[in-house]
Amino acid sequence: MEQGGFSFDPEWVINAVAAIAAALGAYYLGIRTYFRQKEYELVQKRYIDEGIDRVASEAEEALSVFRHNWSQSLFALKLFRDVGPKLASEHCEKTLLPLEHTSLEVGPVYRLKALVGDDIFWEMHQLLVSSVTEANFFFMRDLGGTLKAGAEGQPLKVTREEAFNTLHQECMRLKQDVEPYYTLVGTLQNISRALEEEKFSFKSIRDFKNTEVVKQAIMELRTEFGDRVAFLESHEDAAKSAENRVTPASTGRPASPSAR
Repeated sequence: MEQGGFSFDPEWVINAVAAIAAALGAYYLGIRTYFRQKEYELVQKRYIDEGIDRVASEAEEALSVFRHNWSQSLFALKLFRDVGPKLASEHCEKTLLPLEHTSLEVGPVYRLKALVGDDIFWEMHQLLVSSVTEANFFFMRDLGGTLKAGAEGQPLKVTREEAFNTLHQECMRLKQDVEPYYTLVGTLQNISRALEEEKFSFKSIRDFKNTEVVKQAIMELRTEFGDRVAFLESHEDAAKSAENRVTPASTGRPASPSAR
Protein backbone atom coordinates (compact mmCIF):
# COMPACT_ATOMS: atom_id res chain seq x y z
CA MET A 1 0.00 0.00 0.00
CA GLU A 2 1.32 3.40 -1.00
CA GLN A 3 0.35 6.80 0.44
CA GLY A 4 1.92 10.00 -1.00
CA GLY A 5 4.88 8.08 -2.40
CA PHE A 6 5.44 6.18 0.86
CA SER A 7 5.13 2.41 0.72
CA PHE A 8 3.54 0.99 3.87
CA ASP A 9 4.27 -2.65 4.54
CA PRO A 10 2.14 -4.04 7.42
CA GLU A 11 4.17 -7.22 7.56
CA TRP A 12 7.39 -5.25 8.07
CA VAL A 13 5.79 -3.27 10.91
CA ILE A 14 4.57 -6.44 12.57
CA ASN A 15 8.01 -8.03 12.30
CA ALA A 16 9.66 -4.87 13.68
CA VAL A 17 7.28 -4.70 16.63
CA ALA A 18 7.81 -8.41 17.31
CA ALA A 19 11.57 -7.95 17.20
CA ILE A 20 11.40 -5.01 19.61
CA ALA A 21 9.06 -6.94 21.94
CA ALA A 22 11.38 -9.94 21.86
CA ALA A 23 14.36 -7.74 22.64
CA LEU A 24 12.52 -6.06 25.53
CA GLY A 25 11.35 -9.44 26.80
CA ALA A 26 14.89 -10.83 26.68
CA TYR A 27 16.19 -7.73 28.43
CA TYR A 28 13.53 -7.99 31.16
CA LEU A 29 14.18 -11.71 31.57
CA GLY A 30 17.90 -11.07 31.80
CA ILE A 31 17.45 -8.34 34.41
CA ARG A 32 15.09 -10.54 36.39
CA THR A 33 17.48 -13.50 36.22
CA TYR A 34 20.35 -11.24 37.28
CA PHE A 35 18.53 -9.96 40.36
CA ARG A 36 17.34 -13.45 41.26
CA GLN A 37 20.92 -14.68 41.06
CA LYS A 38 22.14 -11.77 43.19
CA GLU A 39 19.44 -12.49 45.78
CA TYR A 40 20.42 -16.16 45.80
CA GLU A 41 24.06 -15.19 46.31
CA LEU A 42 23.12 -12.84 49.18
CA VAL A 43 21.12 -15.61 50.87
CA GLN A 44 24.07 -17.98 50.44
CA LYS A 45 26.48 -15.41 51.87
CA ARG A 46 24.31 -14.57 54.87
CA TYR A 47 23.27 -18.06 55.92
CA ILE A 48 26.13 -20.23 54.65
CA ASP A 49 29.31 -18.11 54.46
CA GLU A 50 28.46 -15.87 57.44
CA GLY A 51 26.31 -18.38 59.32
CA ILE A 52 26.59 -22.16 59.10
CA ASP A 53 30.14 -22.34 57.75
CA ARG A 54 31.42 -19.87 60.37
CA VAL A 55 29.77 -21.81 63.21
CA ALA A 56 31.14 -25.10 61.85
CA SER A 57 34.61 -23.60 61.38
CA GLU A 58 34.67 -22.25 64.93
CA ALA A 59 33.49 -25.60 66.33
CA GLU A 60 36.17 -27.43 64.35
CA GLU A 61 38.82 -24.97 65.56
CA ALA A 62 37.82 -25.43 69.20
CA LEU A 63 37.76 -29.22 68.78
CA SER A 64 41.12 -29.09 67.01
CA VAL A 65 42.69 -27.21 69.94
CA PHE A 66 41.21 -29.77 72.33
CA ARG A 67 42.44 -32.72 70.27
CA HIS A 68 45.95 -31.25 70.02
CA ASN A 69 46.22 -30.42 73.73
CA TRP A 70 44.74 -33.77 74.76
CA SER A 71 47.30 -35.76 72.76
CA GLN A 72 50.18 -33.56 73.93
CA SER A 73 49.04 -33.90 77.54
CA LEU A 74 49.00 -37.69 77.26
CA PHE A 75 52.53 -37.62 75.88
CA ALA A 76 53.62 -35.32 78.71
CA LEU A 77 52.09 -37.72 81.23
CA LYS A 78 54.06 -40.61 79.76
CA LEU A 79 57.23 -38.54 80.08
CA PHE A 80 56.27 -37.75 83.66
CA ARG A 81 55.75 -41.43 84.46
CA ASP A 82 58.75 -42.85 82.59
CA VAL A 83 61.37 -40.06 82.79
CA GLY A 84 60.33 -37.44 85.32
CA PRO A 85 58.56 -34.10 85.69
CA LYS A 86 61.23 -31.85 84.16
CA LEU A 87 60.94 -33.04 80.54
CA ALA A 88 57.20 -33.44 80.93
CA SER A 89 56.79 -29.86 82.12
CA GLU A 90 58.98 -28.52 79.31
CA HIS A 91 56.91 -30.42 76.77
CA CYS A 92 53.67 -28.87 78.09
CA GLU A 93 55.07 -25.36 78.00
CA LYS A 94 56.25 -25.80 74.39
CA THR A 95 53.24 -27.56 72.88
CA LEU A 96 49.97 -26.67 74.64
CA LEU A 97 47.81 -24.16 72.75
CA PRO A 98 45.45 -21.54 74.21
CA LEU A 99 41.79 -21.44 73.18
CA GLU A 100 41.18 -18.14 71.41
CA HIS A 101 37.74 -17.07 72.63
CA THR A 102 37.81 -14.12 70.24
CA SER A 103 37.25 -16.61 67.41
CA LEU A 104 34.02 -17.94 68.95
CA GLU A 105 31.59 -15.40 67.52
CA VAL A 106 27.95 -15.02 68.51
CA GLY A 107 26.63 -13.35 65.32
CA PRO A 108 26.86 -16.45 63.08
CA VAL A 109 25.05 -18.52 65.73
CA TYR A 110 22.15 -16.06 65.75
CA ARG A 111 21.91 -16.24 61.94
CA LEU A 112 21.78 -20.01 62.22
CA LYS A 113 19.12 -19.77 64.91
CA ALA A 114 16.99 -17.57 62.64
CA LEU A 115 17.47 -20.04 59.79
CA VAL A 116 16.42 -23.22 61.63
CA GLY A 117 13.92 -21.63 64.04
CA ASP A 118 15.36 -23.36 67.10
CA ASP A 119 17.71 -22.51 69.99
CA ILE A 120 19.58 -25.81 69.80
CA PHE A 121 22.64 -24.46 67.96
CA TRP A 122 22.99 -21.54 70.37
CA GLU A 123 22.78 -24.01 73.25
CA MET A 124 25.29 -26.33 71.58
CA HIS A 125 27.62 -23.37 71.03
CA GLN A 126 27.56 -22.57 74.76
CA LEU A 127 28.04 -26.22 75.75
CA LEU A 128 30.96 -26.70 73.37
CA VAL A 129 32.73 -23.55 74.57
CA SER A 130 32.16 -24.59 78.19
CA SER A 131 33.49 -28.13 77.69
CA VAL A 132 36.56 -27.14 75.70
CA THR A 133 37.35 -24.29 78.10
CA GLU A 134 37.14 -26.67 81.06
CA ALA A 135 39.43 -29.13 79.30
CA ASN A 136 41.96 -26.48 78.35
CA PHE A 137 42.02 -25.14 81.90
CA PHE A 138 42.82 -28.63 83.14
CA PHE A 139 45.57 -29.22 80.55
CA MET A 140 47.30 -25.89 81.11
CA ARG A 141 46.71 -25.24 84.82
CA ASP A 142 46.06 -28.50 86.65
CA LEU A 143 48.14 -30.95 84.64
CA GLY A 144 50.72 -28.41 83.53
CA GLY A 145 50.88 -26.90 87.01
CA THR A 146 51.45 -30.27 88.64
CA LEU A 147 54.26 -31.12 86.25
CA LYS A 148 55.84 -27.68 86.69
CA ALA A 149 55.72 -27.97 90.48
CA GLY A 150 57.43 -31.33 90.26
CA ALA A 151 60.05 -29.95 87.86
CA GLU A 152 60.78 -27.13 90.35
CA GLY A 153 61.39 -29.67 93.11
CA GLN A 154 58.19 -29.09 95.05
CA PRO A 155 57.10 -32.30 96.80
CA LEU A 156 53.92 -33.95 95.50
CA LYS A 157 51.20 -34.86 98.01
CA VAL A 158 50.92 -38.28 96.37
CA THR A 159 53.30 -40.68 94.65
CA ARG A 160 54.25 -40.15 91.02
CA GLU A 161 52.19 -43.19 90.02
CA GLU A 162 49.13 -41.92 91.87
CA ALA A 163 49.50 -38.47 90.30
CA PHE A 164 49.85 -40.07 86.87
CA ASN A 165 46.73 -42.20 87.34
CA THR A 166 44.63 -39.28 88.57
CA LEU A 167 45.68 -36.95 85.74
CA HIS A 168 45.34 -39.70 83.13
CA GLN A 169 41.81 -40.57 84.29
CA GLU A 170 40.78 -36.92 84.01
CA CYS A 171 42.22 -36.73 80.48
CA MET A 172 40.12 -39.74 79.46
CA ARG A 173 36.99 -38.28 81.09
CA LEU A 174 37.43 -35.02 79.21
CA LYS A 175 37.84 -36.93 75.94
CA GLN A 176 34.53 -38.70 76.54
CA ASP A 177 32.92 -35.36 77.38
CA VAL A 178 34.11 -33.55 74.24
CA GLU A 179 33.99 -36.29 71.58
CA PRO A 180 30.18 -36.14 71.06
CA TYR A 181 30.48 -32.55 69.79
CA TYR A 182 31.73 -33.89 66.45
CA THR A 183 28.05 -34.68 65.88
CA LEU A 184 27.46 -30.92 65.81
CA VAL A 185 29.94 -30.47 62.96
CA GLY A 186 28.27 -33.27 60.99
CA THR A 187 24.77 -31.80 61.31
CA LEU A 188 26.02 -28.37 60.26
CA GLN A 189 27.59 -29.85 57.14
CA ASN A 190 24.31 -31.59 56.27
CA ILE A 191 22.37 -28.34 56.57
CA SER A 192 24.98 -26.47 54.53
CA ARG A 193 24.75 -29.04 51.70
CA ALA A 194 20.95 -28.77 51.65
CA LEU A 195 21.20 -24.98 51.30
CA GLU A 196 23.73 -25.25 48.48
CA GLU A 197 21.60 -27.69 46.48
CA GLU A 198 18.66 -25.30 46.11
CA LYS A 199 18.39 -21.62 45.23
CA PHE A 200 16.52 -19.78 47.96
CA SER A 201 15.18 -16.24 47.98
CA PHE A 202 14.84 -14.20 51.18
CA LYS A 203 11.14 -15.12 51.11
CA SER A 204 11.47 -18.85 50.46
CA ILE A 205 14.32 -19.25 52.98
CA ARG A 206 11.78 -18.65 55.75
CA ASP A 207 10.37 -22.13 55.12
CA PHE A 208 13.77 -23.83 55.24
CA LYS A 209 13.24 -24.59 58.94
CA ASN A 210 10.42 -26.95 57.92
CA THR A 211 12.65 -29.13 55.72
CA GLU A 212 13.45 -32.70 56.70
CA VAL A 213 17.20 -32.06 56.96
CA VAL A 214 16.65 -29.36 59.60
CA LYS A 215 14.16 -31.41 61.58
CA GLN A 216 16.53 -34.39 61.49
CA ALA A 217 19.49 -32.27 62.64
CA ILE A 218 17.55 -30.80 65.58
CA MET A 219 16.25 -34.22 66.62
CA GLU A 220 19.74 -35.75 66.41
CA LEU A 221 21.30 -33.05 68.57
CA ARG A 222 18.51 -33.06 71.15
CA THR A 223 18.74 -36.85 71.37
CA GLU A 224 22.54 -36.83 71.74
CA PHE A 225 22.75 -33.86 74.11
CA GLY A 226 19.30 -33.89 75.76
CA ASP A 227 20.61 -34.09 79.35
CA ARG A 228 23.22 -31.36 78.82
CA VAL A 229 20.75 -29.04 77.09
CA ALA A 230 18.16 -29.59 79.85
CA PHE A 231 20.81 -28.80 82.48
CA LEU A 232 21.80 -25.63 80.62
CA GLU A 233 18.19 -24.52 80.18
CA SER A 234 17.42 -25.11 83.87
CA HIS A 235 20.33 -22.87 84.85
CA GLU A 236 19.22 -20.20 82.39
CA ASP A 237 15.67 -20.33 83.81
CA ALA A 238 17.05 -20.09 87.35
CA ALA A 239 19.15 -17.09 86.38
CA LYS A 240 16.13 -15.36 84.83
CA SER A 241 14.03 -16.07 87.93
CA ALA A 242 16.74 -14.63 90.17
CA GLU A 243 16.90 -11.59 87.92
CA ASN A 244 13.15 -11.09 88.17
CA ARG A 245 13.29 -11.38 91.96
CA VAL A 246 15.69 -8.46 92.30
CA THR A 247 13.90 -5.76 94.32
CA PRO A 248 13.94 -2.07 93.38
CA ALA A 249 15.84 -1.29 96.56
CA SER A 250 18.65 -3.64 95.62
CA THR A 251 19.02 -2.04 92.20
CA GLY A 252 19.14 1.50 93.55
CA ARG A 253 16.04 2.50 91.53
CA PRO A 254 12.97 4.09 93.14
CA ALA A 255 10.08 1.73 93.71
CA SER A 256 7.21 1.86 91.24
CA PRO A 257 3.92 3.36 92.49
CA SER A 258 2.40 -0.12 92.78
CA ALA A 259 5.27 -1.24 95.03
CA ARG A 260 4.87 1.61 97.49
